Amino acid sequence: MILTNDAKSRGSPEGEMEIRDQSQIVRVPLGRPNAYIVISERQAILIDTGTKRNEQKIVQALRSLGLSPSDIRLIIFTHTHYDHCGSLKALKGMTTLEEVDRVAYKMDFET
Repeated sequence: MILTNDAKSRGSPEGEMEIRDQSQIVRVPLGRPNAYIVISERQAILIDTGTKRNEQKIVQALRSLGLSPSDIRLIIFTHTHYDHCGSLKALKGMTTLEEVDRVAYKMDFET
C-alpha cells in the first residue's frame, strides 16, 4: 500500500486502513491475494474478490466496518485471473448490483 503525506495509516484486525478525507481504503487479506474495500459516504467499492469461497471473508470485513454486501456499488478487478475474480458470482448474489460490466485489457487474454 502506498501512502502519501496527506494520508494516515493504522493497523486493524481486518488489515491496513488508509484514510483520505472522508474515504477509507481497507485491505482484506484473503490468503494469497488481497481484496480492498474503498468506503465513502456509507457506500463501498470492492477491488478484487479473491478465489472462490472468499466471499465470507469479504462479508466479515464489510460487517466489521458497519456495512453489508448491499452497500457495494461497484466491483473492480485489477486483472481477470481466478485468484482476483473467483468470488464474483457469490458476492454479486449478495449485492443489489443488477449487472456486471466486464472491462478487460487485451493483455489479460494474450497467451
